[in-house]
Amino acid sequence: MQSFSSLSFFFAASKLDDDKIIIVTRGMGQENFNQNRSTLNCSLDENYWDNKSINYFESEDATVNLEPETAATSAVGAICFSKDGTYYSGGGEFVTAGTVDSALFICSRKEALKLGDSVECKAVVDATDELNPVVIPEYTVSKNFYNISWSIFGNIVTEKWDKNEGRWIERQ
Repeated sequence: MQSFSSLSFFFAASKLDDDKIIIVTRGMGQENFNQNRSTLNCSLDENYWDNKSINYFESEDATVNLEPETAATSAVGAICFSKDGTYYSGGGEFVTAGTVDSALFICSRKEALKLGDSVECKAVVDATDELNPVVIPEYTVSKNFYNISWSIFGNIVTEKWDKNEGRWIERQ
């Protein structure tokens, strides 16, 4: 069994005729990682990775907070990190103004259309507590709204919005 040094969480939100999201995890072996450490990038090209599909998930019932630039394109983002925390980078839609994003929101496509004007999961910053602002769903009555966040060390936290309590609940 091959050990992977670097994982890429590759998210694609397609708004084309198939209207689905795809989530794929990819890996790079230790030898390739060590040989290419100085030129590593968080490539969206599947051929860059030793293992092109460690895990694969596809859904027409869910959507994400990535927005395509036009109706004829897909919104694609990648987040990459090494197991030891020495490498961390983003690609595509997960890089905003030169900064790597640290969260992805996933929600029900049906609910997004019912509550809002598009099929994207929309989140806003609630700065009621100025010292501790919180990102929440734009429509706080959302029943199926999830937050996946990560750190430079590859720590991943999954939370579900609890509309009754008005807060995020960590999922195990």
